[in-house]
Amino acid sequence: MMADIEYLRIRFDHFNAMCFGSSLKPVRIELMRSRTQLGQLRYMRRKKLFGGWRYDDFTLRITSVVDMDEALLEDTLLHEMIHYSILSSQKQDTSAHGVLFRQMMEEINTRFGRHITISHRKSEEEKNADTREREHLVCVTRLRPDRLFVTVSAKTAYRRLRRVLSSLDGILEQKWFVSHDPYFNRFPRSRTPKLYPVKDREKLNAALPESLSDLL
Repeated sequence: MMADIEYLRIRFDHFNAMCFGSSLKPVRIELMRSRTQLGQLRYMRRKKLFGGWRYDDFTLRITSVVDMDEALLEDTLLHEMIHYSILSSQKQDTSAHGVLFRQMMEEINTRFGRHITISHRKSEEEKNADTREREHLVCVTRLRPDRLFVTVSAKTAYRRLRRVLSSLDGILEQKWFVSHDPYFNRFPRSRTPKLYPVKDREKLNAALPESLSDLL
């Protein structure tokens, strides 16, 4: 199912009462168009006069372009509600998903039979199911001894990524091209230099333009 605001507000109120003892104040809920992040909590971090930080101006965001089953959508919402609970209480965790987060996550999972995780990685089945055609700026890099990697560049980062990736050590071959093949939907759009290893060369080969088939 695709997320919508009304559903998220109803489930927020439900989980607030069930899992958080109605301790969470109403929060802005927005939809976002991310294919790499299922959920996100935005906030302002303001420095206190005598040291430390104060967190406020919260917005809970859930992607509206990834088709999730209802359980995953609810667990994604709960994940962000845990972040909101910690930060709105002005507590300091040991890291983004530190001791406090993990304690709350485990408690909710145990008490209410949820399956909240630190992060959600798409299964191969989910990756293969995304067959929409979109334009991608793709770089395929072959590194020594014979390893293939894919980078899909955000348009605004193309020049910088092309420059940085071309200077990597151990390059045997590197090709940039534009593709509309759904195979490349599985890779996040990068704004920083990232290389994603190719696990199935046959699938990559089928997605390459004919002029680049000699990469394999």
